[in-house]
Amino acid sequence: DTVAMRPNFDGTKAEPVVLPARIPNLLVNGATGIAVGMATNIPPHNLGEVCTALVKLLDNEELTTAQLCRWIKGPDFPTGV
Repeated sequence: DTVAMRPNFDGTKAEPVVLPARIPNLLVNGATGIAVGMATNIPPHNLGEVCTALVKLLDNEELTTAQLCRWIKGPDFPTGV
């Protein structure tokens, strides 16, 4: 009972509405793509910084984005640039 379930495409089984994860993989790994006329380019971020920010957010759920930026300094590009 961690997440809500819904019927699958033909109604024979149940599937989770969302797949929970311990860390936000999209933020840590980044993503680039184009689909349906929209593009995205999310740079990867440092795993240690993201985990520290998550712990701080668990301690105080009312932290703003600006306050979280104290722990997540910016993107962590694999090329070091």
